[in-house]
Amino acid sequence: MRHRLNRALSPSSGVLACGLLLAALEIRADPTAVALPAGVEAVWDVRAAFRETTPTRERICINGLWQWQPAAATAQQVPAGSWGYYQVPGSWPGISDYLQQDCQTLYAHPDWKDTKLGEVTAAWYRRTFGLPANWAGRRITLGLEYLDSYSVVFVDGARVGEIRFPGGQLDLTSACGPGSGAATSVPRVPGLGPIHTLSLLVVAMPLKGVMLSYTDSASAREVKGAVARRGLCGDVWLVSTPRGPRIGDVRVETSVRKRECAVRASITGLAPAGCYRMKARILVRGRVIKQFTSEPFYGRGVEGRLLSAALSSAAGGGEGARRAGEEVLQLPGSSGRQSARAAAGMDQNRLTSAAMTVTLARASRASGETRVDGEVELPRDEVARQQRPAAFTFSTRWAPSRLWDLDTPQNTYELEVSLMDSAGRVLDTAWTERFGFREFWIDGRDFYLNGTRIFLSAVPLDNAEVSAAAATYAAARESLERLKSFGINYVYTHNYACEPGSQLGFAEILRAADDVGMLVGFSQPHFSHYDWSGPDADQANGYARHAAYYTRAAGNHPSVVMYAMSHNATGYDEDMNPDMIDGIHDARDTWALRNVKLALRAEAIVRSLDPGRIVYHHASGNLGSMHAINFYPNFVPIQELSDWFEHWATRGVKPVFTCEYGAPFTWDWTMYRGWYHGQREFGSAVVPWELCNAEWNAQFVGDRAYQLSEAEKTDLRWEARQFQAGRRWHRWDYPVPVGSTRFDDQYPVFARYLTDNWRAFRTWGVSAISPWEHEHFWKLRDGVDRRRVELKVDWAQLQRPGFSPDYLDQRYQRMDLAFDRTDWVATAAAEALVRNNRPLLAYLAGKPGSFTSKDHNFLAGETFQKEIIVINNSRRTVRCDCRWSLDLPRALTGRKRITVATGTQARIPLRIELPATVSPGAFTLRATVRFSTGETQTDTFTIHVLSPGSEGRPPARRAGQARTASCLNSRRVRSASVGKCSGDTRRHDVLRLGTSRAPAAGASAVNVAVFDPFGQTTELLNRLGVKTRRVEAGGDLSTNDIFIIGKNALTLDGAAPDLRRVRDGLRVIVFEQSSEVLEKRLGFRVEEYGLRRVFPRVANYPALTGLAGENLRDWRGEATLLPPRLKYTTRPRYGPTVEWCGIPVTRAWRCGNRGNVASVLIEKPPGGDFLPVLDGGFSLQYSPLLEYREGRGLVVFCQMDVTGRTESDPAAERLVRNLVRYVADWKP
Repeated sequence: MRHRLNRALSPSSGVLACGLLLAALEIRADPTAVALPAGVEAVWDVRAAFRETTPTRERICINGLWQWQPAAATAQQVPAGSWGYYQVPGSWPGISDYLQQDCQTLYAHPDWKDTKLGEVTAAWYRRTFGLPANWAGRRITLGLEYLDSYSVVFVDGARVGEIRFPGGQLDLTSACGPGSGAATSVPRVPGLGPIHTLSLLVVAMPLKGVMLSYTDSASAREVKGAVARRGLCGDVWLVSTPRGPRIGDVRVETSVRKRECAVRASITGLAPAGCYRMKARILVRGRVIKQFTSEPFYGRGVEGRLLSAALSSAAGGGEGARRAGEEVLQLPGSSGRQSARAAAGMDQNRLTSAAMTVTLARASRASGETRVDGEVELPRDEVARQQRPAAFTFSTRWAPSRLWDLDTPQNTYELEVSLMDSAGRVLDTAWTERFGFREFWIDGRDFYLNGTRIFLSAVPLDNAEVSAAAATYAAARESLERLKSFGINYVYTHNYACEPGSQLGFAEILRAADDVGMLVGFSQPHFSHYDWSGPDADQANGYARHAAYYTRAAGNHPSVVMYAMSHNATGYDEDMNPDMIDGIHDARDTWALRNVKLALRAEAIVRSLDPGRIVYHHASGNLGSMHAINFYPNFVPIQELSDWFEHWATRGVKPVFTCEYGAPFTWDWTMYRGWYHGQREFGSAVVPWELCNAEWNAQFVGDRAYQLSEAEKTDLRWEARQFQAGRRWHRWDYPVPVGSTRFDDQYPVFARYLTDNWRAFRTWGVSAISPWEHEHFWKLRDGVDRRRVELKVDWAQLQRPGFSPDYLDQRYQRMDLAFDRTDWVATAAAEALVRNNRPLLAYLAGKPGSFTSKDHNFLAGETFQKEIIVINNSRRTVRCDCRWSLDLPRALTGRKRITVATGTQARIPLRIELPATVSPGAFTLRATVRFSTGETQTDTFTIHVLSPGSEGRPPARRAGQARTASCLNSRRVRSASVGKCSGDTRRHDVLRLGTSRAPAAGASAVNVAVFDPFGQTTELLNRLGVKTRRVEAGGDLSTNDIFIIGKNALTLDGAAPDLRRVRDGLRVIVFEQSSEVLEKRLGFRVEEYGLRRVFPRVANYPALTGLAGENLRDWRGEATLLPPRLKYTTRPRYGPTVEWCGIPVTRAWRCGNRGNVASVLIEKPPGGDFLPVLDGGFSLQYSPLLEYREGRGLVVFCQMDVTGRTESDPAAERLVRNLVRYVADWKP
């Protein structure tokens, strides 16, 4: 039962309330402390505090406004004066950054008010307390939660003991029990015992002076140990429990599959020969709905197992050493013997983790005599193990109808567990545990919750790192509800380690997650912070003790379903390779394997502490339960990302989780890619970042990218000055930092990626995805009041669990963490995320068997196929009314009603016949899906109809487009690759130019010769009705007016045609050639990058007749100039590497050529008589259709993927037909 005494007072109890208030005033009066401002109170009366009671125990929360002052870490005596005040719990003020913010006022004493608080490493806390009279005869402890990081405890000025990070309990019975003297002059308060003064010296110390950090990259780097959040960062309790047998932690393990509820409880203080039972009662709103009792058990059977075995093993006696009677041990320096488990259950502060010599004896129950067998050495790890209470498990069959789930978080129960003796007398009743009956598990590559498949959409949760204000129940609940509003159903705590200062307390946050219905991954300590070299390191290096604390913190919260650990420390170069994401491949090097061994040792410890939850390693690749990746592919083409998980969906054997995801990432709009002068570093690097918003955006939006925003102009001017001065800089040093929400031109690009990739990921069934940079997708509206806000504080009610901020000043400006919901404006990226990340998703997809395809160019009279895909990741079965239409002059329509179970998807194939009479143009296919939930979703897809054989009208010149073309684009011409080859002086075997006769007047009068060893181009030309004559490399071209070089006809060293007649009028079309030939034989700079869109550069160019800009994107089928996978080598620390202009450069993997319009791109030459007809890619600096004139002749390089496609596209064929006609009709 939980209650607050002060809230239970009736209006008629005013006299009593007044007495309590006067007593509180007397207790807090202290002339040695600074005077508090009017209205601010330090209330220390425990009778007004939150308390939790059971029939045998009680605990009282003593949070509130405590006295406080800076201290020396070596201080030995409690100071007599100079006290200020600060709240408990709360991190000491003075350390703030972009994330961590202060929100609690420190009332400083004049003696130290000028102290630099950010440099304080130790501080004193002080308050008074009195114990309730009914606590007499009980064991009294002080409990500190989330201690950062070490505390010496004093009662009435006398040192009692220590508590260490991350928290624990200290026995105060002898210091404040009956007969103890009070060290304060405050008079006795009715109902309380003597008033005591509790003083804590808290020292903020790191685990190590120098630690390994994996926060900025997957490569470890040494950093100085520091404690960012210092002090009492969690609740403080006074606790009374029975002195005899008592229950420790209680864990409820529920199984939907087994229809079972098991209770696992740790127990201490059992008499070895005593007989006991455990009893569990399950309640809903105070009403018992289920109760069950364990079978009888003996104390020795529960508590003696581990130590008895250890002693027997140490004595060499094995199991036989225990047959005659009970083992007892004598501690060094003790005067008597006691049972093995009674000794092991002594106060942790009295036993060390050192090896211990014990006296092994055997007591005969028959004679009562004890025979000493001798002394044995108990190893240090066994001593450490025995300091933990033993666990006892009992269970019952139970399958309640009220399951805790994301849509039914209100379905929780209360559990009361009691320990009884053989007569049925209750010896102890543990704290009431709230739990939800639910089960979360992995089956193959899928997650299941309560029997149905669930796909996770995850983001990190930062509340415990931001501030006490963000870590309150109300703030955490608001954050989680905001996240849930755009489809997030899983959060992982963003402390990538559990070291001193890494976070504030999680108690209120986890309670909020339970109530909201949000799944949680809870961080565990990072193995890299511990020494694993000793033979007993797993138990003696501190990892097990720290992990035990965090598993206890997860406790019975139904929201916590997984533990995350080993953050960023076990990944490898190939963990994003689309062909190795399957749970089968593992391409680790020696360094990664070493870390894996340590990570798995740490995992085994966590699993032993809590076997009911999934454990995974953040950014580990294929390790343990899943393949988890930090997925940062830069500007990998959208189509390839949509196809990235096809291999996993086909062959994968375990879940995949893109635990960090940025495609693109805000930093990708710069030129920095993680290496500078051979050094590997990411976001915190001091390098020439080189902002390139326009250049990166150009491949998606064309010339419009160069309409620069004022934010980009400001940064470019600033950046130019840094380059001129030879400086390097942080990404946040820009006047408008990299990643700022002021770069509006990034949002449409984000939206394109999110829309296409999220739909594909969800359709492939990717287990867990993460819109990791969601913080950039919402912007604060203009005029938001960002000034400091003073919060109302009920100072009389601070003795309760949780944080209590009193002001908000600097805020971490993120949609889920700050300001009102109405203060945030959704950008195009946010709208795309909301549309495609909600539990229900309906959209128009590609054709059956190729749902990511984007075929849109069709001929009149042709039949095409699409699908409506409906995905249900809600927790209920839904009914759907699906309608679709194509807005032809005579509209085509259809309708179908379907039912989609939770965790499944449905696909409705559409087969649409275009009338032969339909005019060329754009038409909209529209789908509308109405769900039984009341939600309606609409999607559209534009098709483009071309008439067969019709030339159509020339494309209109775009507004602002130049009538003449330039070889170079506006502003700077940069390559997407690292490095340049402008200094390349190698000799290139270019096509020789010669003399020829003038071309014929018309296309029908020309002769076309083709050099096409592989025949793919000839086949295409024949299909298009172009008659050709086949020639070999040394063939005679004197009678030909047009010469066509077929796809891949040229080789690096092989014979090539003689083109000396170009200068005299020979016209040549060079179709797709390899990058090797283009670079090393013809002298171009090239890039292998699959463009799915190019832009016309020359208005009214004849070869583009009948082709609008929209026809030059997303062609049908796949291009075949490049293999579907990248050919590369790997370099340690650099990953996949290719050679570009003789320079080794890093590259992301390639994932197919679906939809390519150009694969091997010629960079616009900086000199010569070249005319780029089409351009695309980074900075629009590549031209896949390039015209070169020499004398009276012409050479057109067509690197558009028109030849050998797996499926023909009308636009590709139209382009080829136009090119042949253009070259035939061309005159100098």
